Amino acid sequence: MQGIWQAIVYRSYYRFLHSILAKKMPNKIMNFGYRRAETLVALVNGSTLVIIAIYIIIEAVGRLVNPSPIMSLPMIAVAILGLIMNIVVARIMLSSDQSNLNMKAAYLHVVADTLGSVAAILAGLGMYFFNWLWLDAVASAAVSIIIFRSGFNVCRTEIRLLMQGVPTNVDVAKVEQMLLEPKEIKSITRMQIWGLTEDEIYLSAQLCFAEDVDTETERQILYNLAKRFHEMDIHATLQNDLAVYFEQHGKAEIAHHH
Repeated sequence: MQGIWQAIVYRSYYRFLHSILAKKMPNKIMNFGYRRAETLVALVNGSTLVIIAIYIIIEAVGRLVNPSPIMSLPMIAVAILGLIMNIVVARIMLSSDQSNLNMKAAYLHVVADTLGSVAAILAGLGMYFFNWLWLDAVASAAVSIIIFRSGFNVCRTEIRLLMQGVPTNVDVAKVEQMLLEPKEIKSITRMQIWGLTEDEIYLSAQLCFAEDVDTETERQILYNLAKRFHEMDIHATLQNDLAVYFEQHGKAEIAHHH
């Protein structure tokens, strides 16, 4: 039953969160609106997975050191019921947006429940037929390691976004290659890539053009590059490095350039 309640809570929360974010438009203070709230909540979800995994591992070690008899048949029956429930919930959640890390973290919670049910069934069978009391603790620890790894990966991705690092789904080398494709561009003097979320990515770059490139050609090249990045769902702000331009053309030309 826990998996069903998780699905209801997470799907309701996700719709509620988006309804709030849709109304909270960018303003003079919050220039990007409140989209980063998704990242914060996903970090909480991932952290919860890590904490749960650590707690279960500690409990498993305690049961392994001091094993105690467990009613295996009721344990198997409850685990089978939980497995059926979680499989149904997992199929429902697969229809949601798995690219969103909030939904991914919620889905991982349900997967963790499913793995826990499988482990409980195997442990119950082992205890019932072979009296392997240690099997429950070992199975719990094994599942917890998987849960820990999943939660840790979610946390790492979200912390990277919060620290304005390059999103994991962006190939920096490919971006640099695209920027340097036009023969008129000599080098990239500054490039920054960051994301509010995994699917809202921004690029800012200053490019150094060859000396003989006229202003209109520069503008057309910058426009074409920005359009290509837009097709990749990357919001690009590209411009000529005016410091280099100043060295090449002098102050008078800079004034004419603007």
